[in-house]
Amino acid sequence: MKNQFHIVTISFVLLICIITITNLINISDFYVSLFILGTSFVGLFFTINETKKNNILVKKLSSEAMHDGMTGLLNHRYFEKRLNEEIERSERYQQNFSLLFLDLDKFKRINDTYGHQFGDHVLKQTSKIIQKSVRNIDVVSRYGGEEFSVILVNANRNDAHKTAERIRKEIEFNEFIDGDVKEKLTISIGIGIYPTDANNFNGIISFSDRKMYKAKNDGRNCIR
Repeated sequence: MKNQFHIVTISFVLLICIITITNLINISDFYVSLFILGTSFVGLFFTINETKKNNILVKKLSSEAMHDGMTGLLNHRYFEKRLNEEIERSERYQQNFSLLFLDLDKFKRINDTYGHQFGDHVLKQTSKIIQKSVRNIDVVSRYGGEEFSVILVNANRNDAHKTAERIRKEIEFNEFIDGDVKEKLTISIGIGIYPTDANNFNGIISFSDRKMYKAKNDGRNCIR
């Protein structure tokens, strides 16, 4: 916008200069100058239009780089960026946060029985359930496959367990419907608290991931 403002300002000044100069010369030169200025404004219009298109394209590409194409959640790469930022914020202000790892139970059966189209439907619906179960300040991402991650900002273990239980119940009692297909699923959730359970990037990911697999080994559809 600043560049466009400068272009318009320069063009306006140019117009004033041309009009001033042509007052000192003959009328035919004035029309020639006016034609040149008109051509300049046409070029300016197309320049501004192309700039707007480029800005829209940049925003679109930026969004695609940050988000998972299927679910619309943040992708794995951007999750890692946000996790690093949250670790820095936690250390600066001496506050903790919680990291949830969530994995749909027996999801392979869904794909094998109904196909990937219904599997994709389940992932999209699960994403919506998780998003509506957390706060706007929390960070929800698709970690990979049927696995999700949630950074609960400034949340202790009790806060994290309440949120995880809310998600678990929503998934358990939800009926996934797409056309004639109806299915019920459950989810296993692992909780890690930074910096209580781990005090570095790899450590907190590993801890939460291990807790999630413990939930699976303990019978699934539970929180550890």
